[in-house]
Order: sequence, then structure tokens, then C-alpha cells
Amino acid sequence: ASYTVKDHPPAEVHEAEDISVNMKSTTVSFGFASPIPPNSTLILTIHYTGFLNNQMAGFYRSSYTDIHGTKKTMASTQFESLDARRCFPCWDEPARKAVFGVTLIVPKELDAFSNMPELSHKTLEGGIKKELTFLDTPIMSTYLLAFVIGEFDYVQAQTSHGVLVRVYTPP
Repeated sequence: ASYTVKDHPPAEVHEAEDISVNMKSTTVSFGFASPIPPNSTLILTIHYTGFLNNQMAGFYRSSYTDIHGTKKTMASTQFESLDARRCFPCWDEPARKAVFGVTLIVPKELDAFSNMPELSHKTLEGGIKKELTFLDTPIMSTYLLAFVIGEFDYVQAQTSHGVLVRVYTPP
């Protein structure tokens, strides 16, 4: 983890010297060599790897049976009220709001969706996976963020105002 002070040239990167994780309270603390300047706006950078859990909270896996009777798995989110922190580092309080930039790396044969439209996609790792980047969200609480990964079919129609509406379902 590191931080830089926004709008304070030069953009010196301050690396965390200590990172402490408290699994019971689902919090993490960062220790820096010097105090953070008071009244500063910071850019906090955290590199992490999330995981898919089986607890039906945070980012979790669930199963369904397709029309051929085959058991399938999909991944989805349930962040209300304090479960976003099970997926990624955040200030997971309804009063704290942020803009979220979502990028998902998924097997190429699966679909992935988030709150916002897809901005870009590219093929990775010799065509086995793809990276989907979505437009940034408006400022919102963590519990409103959502994404889902799996196999989906959809039906669509256009409203009288020209808005395309799709409804997705597992096949």
C-alpha cells in the first residue's frame, strides 16, 4: 500500500512500512514512516487479490442447474450492509461514498456485468481469459456496487424513449 498527496507536486510516493490485518473486525491498518500531512487529500493505492467465498455475502459463488440438468456455478455480489469489505479494501460504511472503477478478469467463455456499461474489453493469456473494464460509477455507497460473472442469456426491448433494456438470466 502507498499514498501520494493529491495536487502536491512532486507526487512523492509514501510506501506503507507496516500492514496489519484484523480478520475478526475485518479491518486493515497501514503504518507509514512519517505522519500524513493534516488537511490533505490523499490518493491511497492498495494492490490486493480478492477471493470468491461460499458465504452468500461479499463476492460469492452460487450454483444453479441449467436446462440440460448440469450443475453450474456463477459468481455475484451482495454488499449490503458491510459486506463489500469481504471483496475489496474500502471504507465500507453507507455514509462514505466513492466513485468505483471496476475491471474484471474472467474466463473468455463467461459473461460479466457491473453497475455501469462496459468501457473496454481485451483478450488475455493466449485467449483463455478476457479483461472487462466498466465505466466509472457515479459517487455512491459500497453497498450499491454490484457485479456478476457466469453464463447468461437475455431478452431485450427498447423503450418508447429509445433506451435499450435487457433482462439477463442463467441459460
